[in-house]
Amino acid sequence: MGRIDLDLRNHEFEHFYLIYGNEEFRKQTYKNKLISALVSPDDTMNLTVFSGKDTDVNEVAALCETLPFFAEARVVCIEGSGWFKGKADFAERAGNFPESTYVIFVESDVSEKSPLFKFVKDKGVCEEIRTLNDQELVSAVQAILRAKGQNISRADAEYFVTLTGTDMANVQSEIYKLRAYCAGNTEITKADIDVSCHPVLETKVYNLVDKIIEGKRDEALTLYAAMCEEKEDVSVVLRNIIISYNQLYLTAKLSEEGSNENEIIKEVGMRDFVARKYLRIIKKKSTEKIKSSLSFALSLDRKCKSGLLNFPMAVEIFIVKNTSV
Repeated sequence: MGRIDLDLRNHEFEHFYLIYGNEEFRKQTYKNKLISALVSPDDTMNLTVFSGKDTDVNEVAALCETLPFFAEARVVCIEGSGWFKGKADFAERAGNFPESTYVIFVESDVSEKSPLFKFVKDKGVCEEIRTLNDQELVSAVQAILRAKGQNISRADAEYFVTLTGTDMANVQSEIYKLRAYCAGNTEITKADIDVSCHPVLETKVYNLVDKIIEGKRDEALTLYAAMCEEKEDVSVVLRNIIISYNQLYLTAKLSEEGSNENEIIKEVGMRDFVARKYLRIIKKKSTEKIKSSLSFALSLDRKCKSGLLNFPMAVEIFIVKNTSV
């Protein structure tokens, strides 16, 4: 449990919070929970939200120095300011704010060496909200459903996560659909997931690459036809095929050099289940063969971008060539 979770649970708050990292949905969730705990979200007199790099330091500081209007707290939220990349002006004034002022920063990119970061860390809470890995997501899915009175096995939760991707906004959306489909049921199964959930493009491409590597041309072409029917952006399909083969090639190279599964996941930056899959594949496919397929995919992409070939045809050519005997 993170520090913000503890503060929310205990209803004891610091006067400065920095919420940063690459997981937008969870950052916004924490921001909104803090705001709701400190002030009514519709209290426009005592809640002010600033956004963007053009946010004026003096305007924000002046507001923070103002006592709340017939309330116990004034909450000021600043999003995407860029102030944590070296700007010191706000930190110099923040130490004089009244006890009734609470400041919440929401940022994507910060420098821990910046004066403002050091100030917030000393006087409040700096919490990084990063994308959850697969095992963390699985646990989160189980916990969310359990809280709603529905159970899902770890194996089925892992399957659910392979379909939904790592974006928490999409995960939450798919959980909502799954719960709606399973209304009245206490147990959720893989069959329920297959009926109610829609796999992200990333997952579809992984499945497509699986069929290509296994040499199952008809199944690969059927999967590709379904993507086209669902109006997926075929240029993105080809780009994801390139990404998949590049990850597969890097996995093969790192494995040859003696790297273990965890080291490969960290170095290549891929999901747990993908790494396990690729480690099985490289036992059957040579590194040179994988490299050749990657080079061919890149050449098709270049031809499409230069107008010599269209993307739908390029993907079909790639499938046929790489599933030939």
